[in-house]
Amino acid sequence: MPEEKAAGLRTAAASRSDYTRNYTIPVATLLTRLSAEFPVIAECRPLAIGIHLAMRAATRGTSNKLCRRALALHCGSRRYLEALAAGGSRYALDGSACGEVTEPQREAARVKLGRAPAPKVALPTLSLTKPRRGS
Repeated sequence: MPEEKAAGLRTAAASRSDYTRNYTIPVATLLTRLSAEFPVIAECRPLAIGIHLAMRAATRGTSNKLCRRALALHCGSRRYLEALAAGGSRYALDGSACGEVTEPQREAARVKLGRAPAPKVALPTLSLTKPRRGS
């Protein structure tokens, strides 16, 4: 009985590794494939909110985790953040405009790029002269 249980565990582990082996390709490879397939990704235009759903549909056969990683890699790139900070329209995978980049989204992109504007908080001024005695 214990041998049967151990054999069952081994086959379950083997089938799990076969599954991950079949569906795991490098993130950069998926991103290269998406760039070739969709000019919006290749041009680093701001993507529509919820684009991950269309991306998942376009990449059938790849894991959800891999799609999330590829999208995070793309959206965290310097070129994409610069396009986002510039503002303008957001685009679907087919290239059609759908929505605008809001000011808070532009600001967040600037912060990630390290180009955040100076804070608008008034700082106290310091007096450099010595106070007079006896006054």
